[in-house]
Amino acid sequence: MHEMRLRDYLTQDLVRTDLQSTCRDDAISELMEALKAAGKLRKADVQPVFDAVIRRESLGSTAIGKGVALPHARVGKFDIPLVALGLSR
Repeated sequence: MHEMRLRDYLTQDLVRTDLQSTCRDDAISELMEALKAAGKLRKADVQPVFDAVIRRESLGSTAIGKGVALPHARVGKFDIPLVALGLSR
């Protein structure tokens, strides 16, 4: 089995240290835009992936405490993880 490492999927262009959003949905949207800008998501896939993440959040929050959350979803058309990291000051 292949060992998955975050560094294999998270490149510098997928890190946003200046998120402007003040709510969950907007922050997730900013991260979708980062994936699109990095060429990981086509424009047509942004909304369906966003919707999948929000649906997953409706099942139970992915917040782990102290302002940290790991929003995620399984989207069948992607074979590898798509990862973006955001920091909101």
